[in-house]
Amino acid sequence: MSGSSWRIDPVQAAFMKESVRDKPPPLRVLPGSFLGFGRGPHYYVHLLVTLVVLGIVSAVTERLAVRVVEQLVMAGVLISGTLATGRTPVQIALTVTSALVMFVAGWARLFVPETYWLTVVWLTFSFLFFARVTLALAWDIFSSRAHVSASLLYGAVSVYLLMGFTFANAHFLLETVAPGSYQCGAPLCHQEPLSPAYLYFSFVTLATVGYGDIIPLSRLAGMLAYMEAIAGQMYVAILVARLVGMQLSQPRD
Repeated sequence: MSGSSWRIDPVQAAFMKESVRDKPPPLRVLPGSFLGFGRGPHYYVHLLVTLVVLGIVSAVTERLAVRVVEQLVMAGVLISGTLATGRTPVQIALTVTSALVMFVAGWARLFVPETYWLTVVWLTFSFLFFARVTLALAWDIFSSRAHVSASLLYGAVSVYLLMGFTFANAHFLLETVAPGSYQCGAPLCHQEPLSPAYLYFSFVTLATVGYGDIIPLSRLAGMLAYMEAIAGQMYVAILVARLVGMQLSQPRD
């Protein structure tokens, strides 16, 4: 067969080029746009505020009324986190699924006798949700080429808080499935619920304070602790370097 038979007619080539140009872009869903949030300073501050309030409320959850408020605040975190990281239908489906299971299991723990499997399901999907939102939001922050803005700073602080919640669920889940992984001498460990104790331990480890009242005993617990400490320090260092670089690269007036 001769080479000339493979040539494309110029009119056909122009038609194919125009068809590719007119092809619609891949479906990208931004749920915040039609819910009135949008991406901007006011949007990220919603996520940041709900995380801060959740951290405060989680420290005083002995009474049922306060624990109900905690679940309501958690609903705000679930909505904000989903809106922050939803880009495609698949991503939204994964985030919403883990958020719904986490939300239902969290409410069930308030009104039905708590069982081992209920706690494991709640902690597993809590970890998956917070890990998913943390990684997606961190990717947005570090891949951003925009100038340093309030929106970027709100998102950066949110990532740090999300890291603390993610590791808190990991520590609590490990202690649930493998009791004795941690030695706890803090008064929080002798009160119900136990989640504030591991949230406290997580943020203390993330900030590398290390009071020593909660100590990892197993190898896996120790690995989680040093991974969290390294992640916390590296995140702050890399974030500062990234923000300084973005600021220096901005055009001067």
